[in-house]
Amino acid sequence: MQNTPPTSESQRKQDISEKLLLSYRKLILESLPLTIERAIKDAEVKLMLSVNESMDGMLRSDFSMSLQMLETRSHWLSDKVSKDVVAALANISGQPDANDVSNHKNIGKKLSVVEKGDFEDWLAMNSAIRLIQEDLGYELNRLCFVFETISNSSVSVTDCPVGPARIISAFQQGCSLMEIPSSSYPIIYKVLGNVLKAELKDMYGVLLSAAARYGISGTSQTDTNSSGSTSRDSLNRHTRAGSSSHQQQNTAQQDLNQATHSESNLTDNAPLLTDEELFGSSLNTAGEADFGSAEQGRVANPRAQGDTYSTLQALINLKASVSGGGAVTLPIDSSRVANPETKTSYYLPDDIVEAVNQLQSIQLEELSAESTNDQSAAVEDGSTNEKSNNVIDLPLKDIVKKRLSENGKVGAQIGAKDNELIDITDRLFDTLLEQVGVSNVLKKWLKRLKLSVLKVVLLDDSFFSDHNHPARQVINQLARLAGTKRTPNRSVERSLEYFTGRIINEYTGDLALFEELLIEINHLVSRQEEAFKRNAERVARAYEGQQRLIEAREKVVAHIDQRIRGKKIPKVVLSLLDEGGWRQLMLVTLLREGADSDRFKETLSVLDQLLAWLGEAPEGSSSVADGLEKDLEAPTFLTMIDRELRATGQTTHSRIIAKLKEYLVEGKKARLYPAEPYTWVVETDQEYSAAASPVEQGDESISGNSRWHKRARMMVIGDWVEIIDDDNVAQRMRLAWSGSKSFRFVFVDSQGMKDIDISLDELAERMNNGKATLLDKEEVPVIDQGLHQMVQSVYEDLSTQASCDPLTGLLNRQSFERNLDRIVADAIANQTPYVVCFLDIDQFKVVNNSYGHIAGDQLLKHVAAVVRKSAGTTVTCGRVGGNEFGIIFDRCAIKEGKVLCDNIRENVAESRFLWQDNSLAVTVSAGLTEVDPACDNIDTVMKKASVACNLSKEHGRNRITVYTPQDRDQVHHDEMMTWIQRIDHSLEELLMLRCQEIRPVAKALGKPSHYEILLGVYDEDKNLLPPVALIEAAEHFGRMSKIDKWVIHNTLRWMENNAAVVEMVDGFSINLSGTSINEEHFLDFVLGELSATSVPRHKICFEITETAAITNLSDATDFIKVLRKTGCKFSLDDFGTGLSSYAYIQRLPVDYIKIDGVFIRNIVNNQKDQALVKSINELAHFMGMETIAEFVENEEILSVLKLIGVDHAQGYGVSRPVALEEAFVIPTA
Repeated sequence: MQNTPPTSESQRKQDISEKLLLSYRKLILESLPLTIERAIKDAEVKLMLSVNESMDGMLRSDFSMSLQMLETRSHWLSDKVSKDVVAALANISGQPDANDVSNHKNIGKKLSVVEKGDFEDWLAMNSAIRLIQEDLGYELNRLCFVFETISNSSVSVTDCPVGPARIISAFQQGCSLMEIPSSSYPIIYKVLGNVLKAELKDMYGVLLSAAARYGISGTSQTDTNSSGSTSRDSLNRHTRAGSSSHQQQNTAQQDLNQATHSESNLTDNAPLLTDEELFGSSLNTAGEADFGSAEQGRVANPRAQGDTYSTLQALINLKASVSGGGAVTLPIDSSRVANPETKTSYYLPDDIVEAVNQLQSIQLEELSAESTNDQSAAVEDGSTNEKSNNVIDLPLKDIVKKRLSENGKVGAQIGAKDNELIDITDRLFDTLLEQVGVSNVLKKWLKRLKLSVLKVVLLDDSFFSDHNHPARQVINQLARLAGTKRTPNRSVERSLEYFTGRIINEYTGDLALFEELLIEINHLVSRQEEAFKRNAERVARAYEGQQRLIEAREKVVAHIDQRIRGKKIPKVVLSLLDEGGWRQLMLVTLLREGADSDRFKETLSVLDQLLAWLGEAPEGSSSVADGLEKDLEAPTFLTMIDRELRATGQTTHSRIIAKLKEYLVEGKKARLYPAEPYTWVVETDQEYSAAASPVEQGDESISGNSRWHKRARMMVIGDWVEIIDDDNVAQRMRLAWSGSKSFRFVFVDSQGMKDIDISLDELAERMNNGKATLLDKEEVPVIDQGLHQMVQSVYEDLSTQASCDPLTGLLNRQSFERNLDRIVADAIANQTPYVVCFLDIDQFKVVNNSYGHIAGDQLLKHVAAVVRKSAGTTVTCGRVGGNEFGIIFDRCAIKEGKVLCDNIRENVAESRFLWQDNSLAVTVSAGLTEVDPACDNIDTVMKKASVACNLSKEHGRNRITVYTPQDRDQVHHDEMMTWIQRIDHSLEELLMLRCQEIRPVAKALGKPSHYEILLGVYDEDKNLLPPVALIEAAEHFGRMSKIDKWVIHNTLRWMENNAAVVEMVDGFSINLSGTSINEEHFLDFVLGELSATSVPRHKICFEITETAAITNLSDATDFIKVLRKTGCKFSLDDFGTGLSSYAYIQRLPVDYIKIDGVFIRNIVNNQKDQALVKSINELAHFMGMETIAEFVENEEILSVLKLIGVDHAQGYGVSRPVALEEAFVIPTA
């Protein structure tokens, strides 16, 4: 070929090739390492089985050595394979590198001189290659054509830089460098082939889609004309020579020529979602025409959009984009696109409002008919007739569309903006009526306002964003008037009927009506609130009176006991006190006049006098003088007692007075008895006896000194709490009274009526288990509750889509592993029993090969449905592989787990899979293991279950095998114990502090970077190691709080000593474990450390994982609230998968949300990841939090994050971890 100087056209072709190869390079480096690591993990399971089963000692040794090498160097091997493939990509457009001659080109020439073992290794490797080539022949041929287009030379399937031959050859080279025994190769290659066959199909699809974006279809004319050829025929296309090769190259050149015409419309790093799709903003300029949009004639509202509404819009648009098999729904009005050929007409706002007016007329007719029917029914049988109003019971969009079409404008459409407003209004009312706790009294009248509110929204959409919108305030105040637990009340219903009737009949577009009604409603609400306040005050006064009564009774008992304890007294004195009513007289006098009054002192002197005359005579006293005094005073003394008791209404004391007269006047000798400690038994059926009961208890409830007891004691009258009742319904209540003596807490509902009366211990326990939560603010207006609930629902739908396997509806592998991580943490912290099961469909490959991939997919759905139904709702199920399922049995022992698993196995076997005219028997093999808190982590649990499952298959299928502990388990346990010994010996010699930068994504803002404190671990030779093994051991054996304390202490000391560095950075994040958060006195330790340093509190950020926070939600919430009051910040780590919930982050008042790295790694090429990250970002900003993306490995990811609006980035693409002492250049004075 003759060399010619480059032209502008050829230069553009070259640019396209370079950009495409660059995008390929990114994808390979992001996805291929994960695929290789998964293959290595599966190979480890197979090798572990082989170690246990092999009878050959040499082979067992080889398999064990191979297993150890793969476990320790899996990251290096996956990285090497990926880099080799990238190197092959770099060579595709130029001359091959002399050092990059792949082994697969030379193996065939060496077969004559290799040993038999080497030949068997080659055969295993080649079998894996052929397996993938035969299954993915069509995709491979299309990719070869793309590379031909780029390189202007023939590329065979064997030479394809991303083909299985290249990948497996690179893997083999890595194994050789690691000196893995060749006897393990057949096992490893077989697993590698199976994993690559499943994973490469998706990767090839993404590569072909990227080529299509640059105008290269990956299909030659020859392929197009022979679409009926099989993949095997297609596989051989690139191995032929002759004219066909030239024809293919010519077609490839045409494709590249076409690509240059579309290249100018592409960006270097175009995400799968366009800017409009991803960020919900219209790209229209002010000068663009608006063809027939319903926006015509609408006056733009000058008010800024509110956070809730804009967040809700963004999330709804994202949900629409992600759902529907990847098809993206643009959030911009289609009527804005200038396309005169379609001539689409749109309803004007006046058309839609007129339709709503007509629907309201129908509604009024139906209400009138309903009222007549109700009256007739009441006359006949005294009952009411509930009848559905069709207009207001149907979705708004349906009835509005139907009415518009009936009005005669055929073929017109509702504009996207109006569609959105109708949809959100409908969603709001559904949420208010079904999910927000409005009273049944209000629901009836609220439903009638749906059309009126729609009219308000169509004419003025600031209803959703303006908290002071008159119509919005009217709805909120009507909800307050009706209450949340309101029982039917005729006066309230008359008020609701009056106000709703005026709105339906009189609103024509003028908000003055709502302003007028608001004055009247506010007046009623104000009077009602005053009544509720008086109700609460009455409850408080009643309890306060009872408290005073209890205190007074205790004082009377103490005075009496002080006078009689340890003495001998006549029974008649006790009779006078108890039956005669003298102690009651003492109590009444004390309550009325006080302990210092003369009258109360006189009641005590009466008791003293009686004891002096009738009790034991004290030593040295004169009996003659006492007798004389008694003879002179006793008659009048008894008369005074009788008079005082009669004045109180007592009538039962006459017999006791007569008895006293015998002893004091007639000279009868009283028999004396030893006095016991005096008590006053209170009747248990008194109205407020519950308040008095703790007085008779021990000091346990009073002296409770836990964190939650302290929080409860700190509550003040008027504090709001949310209490979850026995029916799991949340109720907002206000503290009306708490007793310092009885240690009881009385809460009232929104109407001021007593709702709950509980002890200190019970309240502390409810706080601890999340059944009682302190609230920072009073009741939230009902419209705000509805909009917040809508945000939560849409976000959780998005989160569920991201966590579910699209084929089976079960959890995907990532979400299942996150659940597994959570239960392992719970097992370690609380010794909770869990059983994990792996299920594998027997002979799935036979069905796949015999009936096709579609039948295989249907079989997976069939088995998943049986598993889900058999497992029940409390069991976690996920699809963890091609035809493998994982099950977690909560709070379950191994024996019970085996019974449950066997039930699933039997149900699958009894079911029949119907495909076309065939009825196929289906069985599953299962492996079970229990989570061992002493030594398990997520990897060991999955390996154990997988090993047991493989044993089931090898022993005949359709059975369950329980994992038996192996020698390797003991080795792992011993390794952890070695770490524990080193932790207990000296942390200073074991640990060092490192840090990693967290950089603002928008550098233009000039905000300084933040830094996360990381652990470095020294081995015995002072070499730096990853902290994973140490942390695992510390978590299992209760040493994490010790490590956390060391990190906090040393970080704060370093910050104290480097004030200049602290001043110039945004702050430092310190990781905390869930164990530490849950420890009783850890919070006190942190507060003590903070008080001992002058480090600015706003520079300190504590980081907790989402799993730890949710596992100990109450403790985490309290921990965060207390430390945030000191000025510290908090970050929630690993947010985003399955467990995440809007409800959780409402409870956790954190400052930063760190988005889980699993959604960041492949965000450039994954539409669902982009949408979920966008939704998390929207949600976080809506909650007033900033976002941090983890695992940001390159500039391309950073670019997408910047477009999404993520606030901060962390990862190797930003900065690698470094020793804290070396991270900063210390400014000199």
